[in-house]
Amino acid sequence: MGRVRTAALALALAGCAKPKPAPAPPVSTPVAPTHASVDAFLSAKGRGADEAAAYASAQASLADALLGDARWLGVVPVALHDRTQDPYDAVSTPEGWEVAIGLDEGRAATTLDAMTYAKPSFEGPEAWHDALYQALATHAAKVVCERRASLYDVACDAPATEQEDAALRELGEGLSLAPLIRGGVPTDTDGVVLRPARVLVTWNGAPMDGVPLVVETPDGSRVDVPTGDGGVAELPVPVGAPWPGTFRVRVDAGRLLGPLEETCVWPSLDLGPRALDPSKWALVFEDGTKADDAFGKALAETLGEALGPPVELDANTSKTLAEVGPAERARVLVSLADAMGGTLDVVVLVKAQSRFASRAGGSRVWFEATSSVVVHEVWGAGELGREEAEATASGVGDRRADDAAQRNLAEQTSSRVLSVLRN
Repeated sequence: MGRVRTAALALALAGCAKPKPAPAPPVSTPVAPTHASVDAFLSAKGRGADEAAAYASAQASLADALLGDARWLGVVPVALHDRTQDPYDAVSTPEGWEVAIGLDEGRAATTLDAMTYAKPSFEGPEAWHDALYQALATHAAKVVCERRASLYDVACDAPATEQEDAALRELGEGLSLAPLIRGGVPTDTDGVVLRPARVLVTWNGAPMDGVPLVVETPDGSRVDVPTGDGGVAELPVPVGAPWPGTFRVRVDAGRLLGPLEETCVWPSLDLGPRALDPSKWALVFEDGTKADDAFGKALAETLGEALGPPVELDANTSKTLAEVGPAERARVLVSLADAMGGTLDVVVLVKAQSRFASRAGGSRVWFEATSSVVVHEVWGAGELGREEAEATASGVGDRRADDAAQRNLAEQTSSRVLSVLRN
């Protein structure tokens, strides 16, 4: 039943009955461009740069006419139109192609019948399959019933969907999107990306793989990214490149539910960079320096007042950081950053010592104390700064003088650490 035509200009040529001295020139009369058309119970038109594109556009319009929403064909697949059997007309015009298609009354009814028995097809987590399948199948039966009533003027006893809709709402309500690393994607002070940009998707607290996501990039493009093992999806952001801008991540509900995507509210996430946060700090005393002496207690207290409570590291990690060389320390810091998932940004490593300096007369003595500090960021294991400090103090007896010198040293050391972190 299909046909293809090409629009052309018809020329009306003036003829001559017999030779004349000055024949009139031919006159051309343009013919209005021909448009595609079909005679059918349901029909639709589409336009495109080529015939295939115009045909696809016409099929979407025909699906809207038959089913009320063309998106149903994406989740309940049925053969809508056969161009070798159903009405079809295609015309090439100067502006592109125009295609008209249609269904006769019987074919429209047959297609609706096919939709009644078709199995829903969708993308989604295994744990959701029953809820998605039941919702799509029930709503498809309702659509078929209502479209028959509208097109053929017959009675419709549509199935209820309240239970299925409630189940769908539970899917959206229990879903959560969050940066895999708390706070966002780690970047250095120059805005260079230090870790892959990853999003964690959980449902009722459990990681959920197979969730289709759509990522809107800063340049306006769109990338489809499903969650993989552990509910993690990785965004197209190269490590070592400058952070390009905020990414918008949302659930691609259309791939889950087609026209039912608006049935429930789906979460979204704006993923941005994560600058170093000095309030996420830990204190490590190098070998030979005690955390429970006057210096250690005073330093932890003073830094805690300025930065907030420190992150507690386990004894083995602290011992390793205190004893190993720079190369191994860098490896431990990077591994620690990943393991702690954004709860730690800065490690302050401190070495201090105190000693008798001199007698001040009577029972008073002077003690002097020195410290060296290395402040590390953990994501690249880079040094934010190195500082040294010294202090002296006197007291009655060695113990009091030593404690006083250590407390003075803690004050000087904390001042230098805060100066490094604020730069």
